[in-house]
Amino acid sequence: RPPRRRGGYESHAHLVLRDRCESLPLLQRIKLGALVRLVLDVQGGLRHGHSPTAVEPHSPHSSPRGEEEWGGGAPRGAWAAPASEFGYGELIEECCGGTYRMRDAAGAVCAIFKPCDEEPYAPENPKGFSGSMHVESAMKPGIRVGSGAARECGAYLLDHEGAAAVPVTAMLYITHTVIVPEDKAEVQIKVGSLQRFQAHQCTAEDTGTNRFRAGDVHRIGVFDCRTFNMDRNSDNLLVTALEGGVFGLVPIDHGYILPSCRHLEEVNICWLYWPQARRGYDEWTLRYIEGLDAEADVSLLRTTLGLPEDCLVTLFVGTTLVQKAAQAGLTLHATGLLMVREEADAPSAMEEAVSRALERCGLSLTGEVSDDEWRSEALREALADAIGATVQAAAQGQRVSETYRSLAKTLCEAT
Repeated sequence: RPPRRRGGYESHAHLVLRDRCESLPLLQRIKLGALVRLVLDVQGGLRHGHSPTAVEPHSPHSSPRGEEEWGGGAPRGAWAAPASEFGYGELIEECCGGTYRMRDAAGAVCAIFKPCDEEPYAPENPKGFSGSMHVESAMKPGIRVGSGAARECGAYLLDHEGAAAVPVTAMLYITHTVIVPEDKAEVQIKVGSLQRFQAHQCTAEDTGTNRFRAGDVHRIGVFDCRTFNMDRNSDNLLVTALEGGVFGLVPIDHGYILPSCRHLEEVNICWLYWPQARRGYDEWTLRYIEGLDAEADVSLLRTTLGLPEDCLVTLFVGTTLVQKAAQAGLTLHATGLLMVREEADAPSAMEEAVSRALERCGLSLTGEVSDDEWRSEALREALADAIGATVQAAAQGQRVSETYRSLAKTLCEAT
């Protein structure tokens, strides 16, 4: 192929606003401002030429963890990154998808870019995991290939008040014009999620959990329960140093949240057995949970990102679960247990609740369901009732366990 001469870049941030009049009032002004600042930083880097013509392979010890390394994925050095023909960022080896460091005008890493067509099993995946767009992912059931970027943006929009500390995330559209022989121009386009880079010391995989603050664990856990996160592992919890010898947590990698409500079987939440998850929520977190509005959040994602209706039902289910569980006094640990399978072939309590609700409405997990049926008030009522019954049974079990523990403690003290 004839050599190309480097051309110019153009980039835009956008949310896919299906209805601007309805969408914009739902977005907090502070979030819109943060999105604009993020994209302006990246645009400055592209204008100043901070996009590599080649990427050197990293050794496992080539740089300290921090600004030059982004946590999450397989061990370093396992794959040598080739030069990106597009040349819009530095490809990170550790991830299964195309993930790139982006720089600002000063040359500092400021963001992480994940193109839709380079996700795992997407056509342009640079790691060999290629396939077709818009089909169910071979990585996780209930997620379509190419939809991870929208979910990354959705995670930021759903993190009200920054409770879980999800970094600012926008949808970025980059066009790159290159001059080819015979003075012809070729335009290349990339669309994907752009997330503010978070400097950090390590990931939760690299340190003990006893130094994490209970409030941080609870708020990330509440977010994961609301969204039925299928990929909350300790490598995608970045650890930051705080005063007093404690660590802060920053959650990343949200491409596998909000699966279809037909596929809730692969929830993965690393915090489930952490000691903080067994403690009760503080007053701030309880007020935050009480103030969540499932229907407003569903409307927000429907009008901005256009997620499928069966995935928005999952958001309704997760939010309803979190609220009813908190009202019943369930801990984060007890709530999480309702979402995960005890055995690989045995449905979780929440899978069973969704199945009962669908059956009550004359629907099924495998049959055809229209968007209007997914949106119906009858289904919402059936889901709320089924979730409420499941939570009450779990609360009764928790009270029995607490009674036995209290009795055992009394007997031990008496002897």
